[in-house]
Amino acid sequence: MNEQKLINKRILGCWTTMVTILIAAYLLEVFKHSRTIGYVLIFSAVTAIPLIISWMIFKQHESAPAIRIMCMIGFSITYSFVLFTGNTVAVFVYAWLLLIAFTMTSDMKSVIGFGSITVLLNIISTVYDIIA
Repeated sequence: MNEQKLINKRILGCWTTMVTILIAAYLLEVFKHSRTIGYVLIFSAVTAIPLIISWMIFKQHESAPAIRIMCMIGFSITYSFVLFTGNTVAVFVYAWLLLIAFTMTSDMKSVIGFGSITVLLNIISTVYDIIA
């Protein structure tokens, strides 16, 4: 197995684990009456669709560098959705698993890019919260 294929598989594995845990946790919140089923369905779609697309890319070309980019974009969509619609102050923790996964790539552009996107989204969210 070549190195890029292994890295892509591990990044997707980390992301899949995170998505599974998050969707399960949000489903539990429906039973606790802290979230609506509609919110969880939208969250699940926003979270799972980019992941599914990434796995489809992986199945076609396992060493594709586009998988890293798709992971960054896909997770950024999920992260943005939760930052702006959620009521959890610990949302920043969501980014840690993928940040750790991106360090496996030894590609500083990916690590810096993902970290920068995360910081930028946090700044925008904070400014939005202050204004609103």
